Amino acid sequence: MALDLFTENPYWSVGSLSERLGVAFSTAQRAMDRIESLGVVSIVGETRRNRIYCAWDILEALEDGSLSPHL
Repeated sequence: MALDLFTENPYWSVGSLSERLGVAFSTAQRAMDRIESLGVVSIVGETRRNRIYCAWDILEALEDGSLSPHL
């Protein structure tokens, strides 16, 4: 599931998400749009292509140690 990958790495692009999940780019884009609409991720920076999305709450939890990444 796309959302699960954000606990592994809080930064993903649609292209990298597509490759990792083995799905079409458009499928990954729809998943990312849905996750963004839920307020879980937001776009980092101002680029129009190859946008990077970040799950800020997950990043913060990883940085303070309250969420351990899967090893």
